[in-house]
Amino acid sequence: MNGLSLHVGSAVADLLILGPWPEVFSEDVTYAESVRLSPGGDALNQAFAVASLGLPCRLVGKMGDDDLGRFLLTKAEKLGVDTSCMIVSPEVSTSLSTLLVQKDGSRHIIGSRYGAGSTLKAAEIADRCFEGVSLVSIGSLYSSRSITGELCEDVLTRAKAAGCVTVLDMMYKKGVLFEDAVRAIRCADFFLPNRDEALQLAETDDPDEAAARFLAAGAKTVVIKCGAEGCLLYHEGEKQLIPGFPANAVDTTGAGDTFTAGFIAGLRRELPLIRAIRLGHAAGAVCVEQIGAGGNLPPLAELNKRFSL
Repeated sequence: MNGLSLHVGSAVADLLILGPWPEVFSEDVTYAESVRLSPGGDALNQAFAVASLGLPCRLVGKMGDDDLGRFLLTKAEKLGVDTSCMIVSPEVSTSLSTLLVQKDGSRHIIGSRYGAGSTLKAAEIADRCFEGVSLVSIGSLYSSRSITGELCEDVLTRAKAAGCVTVLDMMYKKGVLFEDAVRAIRCADFFLPNRDEALQLAETDDPDEAAARFLAAGAKTVVIKCGAEGCLLYHEGEKQLIPGFPANAVDTTGAGDTFTAGFIAGLRRELPLIRAIRLGHAAGAVCVEQIGAGGNLPPLAELNKRFSL
């Protein structure tokens, strides 16, 4: 697949704090094992991972004209990510998320409710952003207050008009109506919620029923991510469980985004669908073995060697 991939959504700074938990809430002063500032946000995570796999990509999101924003842009440019369509505004502050990482690798996020990403509007995403693009990915539907079904529908409709493949990931937000999400889902060639998000959005406890609702809404292919178990693929009337790869998880931050990035890399390299998913699993396994989600993936050849893709 020629052309760039365009990654639309959140670009934030992550403040990663590693344990100890829950002792921190009962002491005046607690010393963490590690505190670091890292790039984050679903669209940025995807773009960084795709770039680290050697594929050109473009990032679209909104940030402030501030030190955190410049930190993210510098990191992106070092990886070769095209940031020419990033919206930089002096009127807002770059979003900062604090991630409390537990010893088992799981984490809890404290995000910025009113950061720059929450003010992104579809009208700010210029038509020139789609030039030279063959695949458009929404980093995550509902990853901020602004990434609604309406905004995603606008972006993905323009993507389809430009002849692009469309990919839609999501982050579940309490109180979301299925009717709003459908606006985005019906424009997606590939819809990739995780299991919890799929069940909550479809209001069922059966992933098959959830997938059926998404396919009926218009999604061409549904991939339900199930963590270490792998994922469920619903494609052309068939269901298949694609197992994941074992990993020594230390931090699950960005695992879903990195899976999606690996999957996108597989699509762009025109791999068969199952192999593209396996590449996503390999990327996700590497991601959880390191702290943060800053796109530190090895070259594709190394992933092939380790995971026999």
